[in-house]
Amino acid sequence: MNTPRTVVWFSAGAASAIAAKLTIAQNPPNIVIAYTDPGSEHPDNQRFLDDCEKWFGHPILRLKSKKYADTWEVFDHGYLVSPYGAMCTTELKKKVRRDFQLPDDIHVFGYTSEQTASENKT
Repeated sequence: MNTPRTVVWFSAGAASAIAAKLTIAQNPPNIVIAYTDPGSEHPDNQRFLDDCEKWFGHPILRLKSKKYADTWEVFDHGYLVSPYGAMCTTELKKKVRRDFQLPDDIHVFGYTSEQTASENKT
């Protein structure tokens, strides 16, 4: 039987950095720290990812859409926001995550006290 992966979804923010650090401290087998790169975030995010990799002592897997290069390309092919949310979030983060995840993965997300799981529901 295979050991399920523990996938920490890193967003280049403080909450997901702490969630990753705490998860690593628990030493689960088969841990993956994954970042869905939308291709158009602030350049300092890359520095933060690099710094966090050093702090974690663990690599961050960078995942990217195979269909769109960045947010601007998504906008060129669709819409900005609909009643169902932002197309760029769906195309560049949620679909990338769904394509990567496995049915038996254990998922870890970082939230702040202002957020709820329902705000980030997929």
